[in-house]
Amino acid sequence: MSLGAATRLARLCSKRCCLSTLARPLSCLEMGDIGLEERDGIEAKAVVLQQLRSALAIIQEHEPARITTVGGECSVSMAPFSYLINKHGADLAILLGRLPP
Repeated sequence: MSLGAATRLARLCSKRCCLSTLARPLSCLEMGDIGLEERDGIEAKAVVLQQLRSALAIIQEHEPARITTVGGECSVSMAPFSYLINKHGADLAILLGRLPP
């Protein structure tokens, strides 16, 4: 986790907050040209799907009740949202926000 992300995450939590942080790379492959071709109109679809499956496996291993994602673009939330939708169904609430710099 970058220093900026860690700082923002620390600002999100109060001293009473129980926090478990898991930061690990999602791809075990060295970046090269493997899986980067366009498939079904999506560039690097094979790599994206592999990373999504890896993220879901990590999340399922830990079975969290809630998840906070910090940083990245919208796709970083796909695995957490998918997991939480399956876990909570219609009782799921998702809050999106932006922290000040």
